[in-house]
Amino acid sequence: MDTKMRISLIAVVLIAVIGIGAIGLTVSGFLGGSTSTDPEPVSIFEKITESGTAPLPGSSEEAKKESSAEEAVSEEEAAAEAAAAAHEEAMAKAQEKLKSLTSGQITLTVTGSEQVTISTDTLSGWLKVDEEKEDVIVDTQAVRSYVDELAAKYDTAGKKTEFTTTEGEKITPSFVTFGWKMDRSTTANDIAASLLGEKSHEIGVTWSQKGTVPGSNEIGSSYVEIDLSRQHVWVYKNGEEVISTDCVSGKAVDGNATPNGLFYINFKEKDAVLRGEDYETPVSYWMPFYLGVGLHDAGWRSSFGSDIYVRSGSHGCVNLPPAQAAAIFDVVYTGEPVIVYGGMGKEDAQAYLEELAASEAEAKAEEAALQAVQNENWNAISEELILNYEALGMTHEQAVAQAQADVDAAKAQQAAAAAASEASDTTPTDTSAASASTAEAATANSADASAGTQPAADPAAVTADPAATVTADPAAAAAQP
Repeated sequence: MDTKMRISLIAVVLIAVIGIGAIGLTVSGFLGGSTSTDPEPVSIFEKITESGTAPLPGSSEEAKKESSAEEAVSEEEAAAEAAAAAHEEAMAKAQEKLKSLTSGQITLTVTGSEQVTISTDTLSGWLKVDEEKEDVIVDTQAVRSYVDELAAKYDTAGKKTEFTTTEGEKITPSFVTFGWKMDRSTTANDIAASLLGEKSHEIGVTWSQKGTVPGSNEIGSSYVEIDLSRQHVWVYKNGEEVISTDCVSGKAVDGNATPNGLFYINFKEKDAVLRGEDYETPVSYWMPFYLGVGLHDAGWRSSFGSDIYVRSGSHGCVNLPPAQAAAIFDVVYTGEPVIVYGGMGKEDAQAYLEELAASEAEAKAEEAALQAVQNENWNAISEELILNYEALGMTHEQAVAQAQADVDAAKAQQAAAAAASEASDTTPTDTSAASASTAEAATANSADASAGTQPAADPAAVTADPAATVTADPAAAAAQP
């Protein structure tokens, strides 16, 4: 069978199939009694189209798709070319900007009189063009490293320095917070901003903390001096002492010793409330110099100085009489040097208290023994006086009363003499003369007794020395009270 015959047969078959399908769909709809709500009959050609069969090659729809794809590719290529051109232009401008920014230099003022020049070569190493940002950027790490080196050279905070105390002793505090300290972050940011033209090329170092003499840790002639051993505070202005006062510092045995070192007044505050784990204390004048330690008024104390701090010290602060705290507050400034030295540490304070307790116990024991001897002697004197007065004709009751009056008067006289001696810081007066007159007084009283009158008490007639030896002779006993 030739080719034409085959094609004819295939065409006949296709027509037959299509015709049968159409007849079947029509009959099916008729036999099913379709209503207005049933779907319309669909031809096989529509079924084929709905099934998503691709258009035949060479059709007009295929040509449209190919044309759209070609247009999209052209648009992308154009956009890429435009972007490349814009990038190239931006980079060219960035390179020009870089050239302009690195053509000068930066003058950095470190202190009032000292300046540092950052050269063009150094600036060139800190600036570069960033491909992604299409702009000039700063190598912030390189700038910060430069500032760190600068700070290492000019910072003095923490460096030791010698100081001559009010008493003329030369000391070198080992712990130091006072001095010059560069604000590295701010200084580095200022340099970076200057590099990018956002700030003048003449800028200054920013200091987070300042000392007295630029580039040095010298204290200068205005400062606060605290001697913890003497419990005393001095304030100097331009080399002249303007305030001198006793104080009470931290209680070392509780771990609250006031720290030694070279510090500075952090700030000043009026009517502050100081708070700790077990206290909340309002003060009128607050001048901290290290963490939570500072100078302030302590109106609740009645005395200052001596060794009060060992037995009843503060939580670490330097307590001051209110009037003196007010005066200090008025003359010191924030940043002023504060030097603290001396005093006892925890172990020394503990040993001191133990020694003090032992000494006080020994003194009390001696005082008790002396008092016992005195009491014994006073009793012996009283008994001898009673015998004397009875010998002079008094009744026993009269003699007892008179003897007690004489002894009481003699005790008062002795106490007055001791007080006067202590006040004048002299050796106590010898009371033997008064003791010797006791016998004479007793004899004189005998006349009053024989006349039937009550003898008067003569304080001078009784010895003021109860520790004197008592003899067996009543008359001698009366002469040795």
